[in-house]
Amino acid sequence: MDDIYALLTLVDFPDAITLGLRRTTDTARSILEKTRGDLTMAVSQAQLQQRMLALQQELQNYNKL
Repeated sequence: MDDIYALLTLVDFPDAITLGLRRTTDTARSILEKTRGDLTMAVSQAQLQQRMLALQQELQNYNKL
């Protein structure tokens, strides 16, 4: 998707010639930004979940002592 966006930004012709390409490019940029944000949140949540499970395991082991 980044490659497509990069190619679209290279086209620099009047809107009358490109028939709305600039708007399409803006839409692609918006989708890219939202997708990156969603991916970042998903990775962060997965890391947090792993750390919480590790802490839970450590606490259970500590309570067994």
